[in-house]
Amino acid sequence: MHDLVKSLTTELGVTPAQAQGGAGAIFKAAQERLGGGQFDQLLGGLPGVKDLLSHAPAAGSRGGGLFGGLAAMAGKMGGGDVAQAAQLLSQFSSLGMNKDTLMKFVPVVMKFLESQGGKDLVTQVRTALKI
Repeated sequence: MHDLVKSLTTELGVTPAQAQGGAGAIFKAAQERLGGGQFDQLLGGLPGVKDLLSHAPAAGSRGGGLFGGLAAMAGKMGGGDVAQAAQLLSQFSSLGMNKDTLMKFVPVVMKFLESQGGKDLVTQVRTALKI
């Protein structure tokens, strides 16, 4: 995943810690949506994924504020898509990034996934994340 972190830092101007945490948050969301078995089948074989997952900030972590509260509320109300979006925003906020940065992360991560596993992998991850 060193290549992914390098791409994120170079293309988006984020720090390595932000790149690792942001990519980890996106992979964590995919893991939650796909379930452990399917996630492991699709992404578990990619070197460094587990390491990036460990860098994902906790949902509602420091700096999450309103977004963390929205994620919790939406999750309790059954709004999975809203909860997921709010959780990602909360995690990015805790890393000092905003919604615009999150929107820039997704294409870079998807481009990387395509280079590692092809278009089918990207389609499955996009479908799971509904992006």
